[in-house]
Amino acid sequence: MTCNAATIRDLGMENVKVSQGGQTTMPRVRLVGPDGTTVTEWGEFEGPAEIGLEVRKALGDPVYSQMQAE
Repeated sequence: MTCNAATIRDLGMENVKVSQGGQTTMPRVRLVGPDGTTVTEWGEFEGPAEIGLEVRKALGDPVYSQMQAE
């Protein structure tokens, strides 16, 4: 499956990196921390709740009062 440039832009995915090649037969999703290290990696489907919990573990809870609306 391929995405065109407009789709990637519309979804705000310009900074998503995709690795090509290797011997992996299953797609993998990797959560990379601010320091560049792999925080966790999934080889099967994980729902948004599981991913959100891992992001909070790595970055801490959001401070909603300090967030800016787009």
